[in-house]
This record gives sequence, C-alpha cells and structure tokens, in this order.
Amino acid sequence: MEPESDLTPAAPGFVLGEGRGVLEIRNLEAAIDLDLRTRNMRGQWVKVDFLDTTPPTFRAEIAAGHYRLRATRESEPGPRTYELRVAPGAMVVVDLAAASTPDLFPLSPGLGRLDVEVTGTRERPLHQVAVLLTGRDGELGARTTTSGRVRFDVMPGRYTVTAGALAKTVSIQSGRKLVLRLDGRATGEIDLDGGINGTYVEAL
Repeated sequence: MEPESDLTPAAPGFVLGEGRGVLEIRNLEAAIDLDLRTRNMRGQWVKVDFLDTTPPTFRAEIAAGHYRLRATRESEPGPRTYELRVAPGAMVVVDLAAASTPDLFPLSPGLGRLDVEVTGTRERPLHQVAVLLTGRDGELGARTTTSGRVRFDVMPGRYTVTAGALAKTVSIQSGRKLVLRLDGRATGEIDLDGGINGTYVEAL
C-alpha cells in the first residue's frame, strides 16, 4: 500500500537528528481520535505517544521507519489507516481533510465487510441509530455516524441486521464488501457493491 503523502525535504530551519524524520498532520479538527503505531523488535505494533498536539497542524520529529496512523472521524463508519514510511531527513505530510480512498479502509485477511446505511422516511441519514448484527456466535452492536452509517468487519457467515423495526438477513463472504441500505420507507435493499476480490449480488 502506498503512503497517503509524499516524502518531501524537511522544512527550512527544522533541525533533524541522525536517522530521524518529521511527521506533519494537517487539519486535525477533522479527526476525533488519532492513533500512531510502529513495530518493535518482536514485530508487534506498539503505540507511539504523541498526545501533545495543537490543531490544526501537528509536527513532530520521529525516528525513521514504518508507521501506521489511524484517524477516526465522526462522519465515517471506520478509522482511516495511513501506511507511512518516514525516511531520515525527510518529512511526511498527512492531510486529514483530503478525500478518502478505498485503500485507507483496509480489510483484514479472512474477514468480510458489511456497511449499513440507515435513512429515514425523507431519505435523510439517521444519526445515533442502534444497529445490531446477530450471528451464530453472538451479537455486535454499534450506532450510526452523522452520515447514517456503521461498519462491521466480521468472520464469513449469515447474519441478521436489525435497526429499529427494520431487519434483514445477509451473507458475508471473506474478502468481500457488502452495502446494506435500511430505508425507513420500506424494508431495505441490498445494493451491488465492488468486492475486494470481485463483485457479487447478495440474494435474500
């Protein structure tokens, strides 16, 4: 996966130590939560503490290496994930206000993805609606974002999706994405969606 931002020369007057680079994060007001991680000697992803941020731009000198930045926004169903390669003496810029791309929402191997969109009788997104996903191994619940959406990345199988009086049964396949629209005017419908490994139509 390519990093969201290009590597560019460090800003003039910004002194760098040997083997270190600069991470700049712009438009912080667009993010609710930030999580920066890097790998330790055992290959585990560990959190990098950088809580001293000042909106709208954060800049810090960090060790050169591979980083993973997760940014959660209120209007999006899941966190954006940026893969960053910080080179010695260079700066990486991440603009959180930039339009999202599919690679910013990676799907873990072996899982399938269900995006649920809930709208009301006037076709407007419904915020803070409780959505319940029920499968043979239990239940998962979440509330819709300001855009009326919620996302579940789960093991393949058949699930029942419930939001208020609306309920649908869906089949989740490994490596595939499915969009379910629960319309307050009807009983909901399944839309054709581009899967990660192709496209398919869910037949209920």
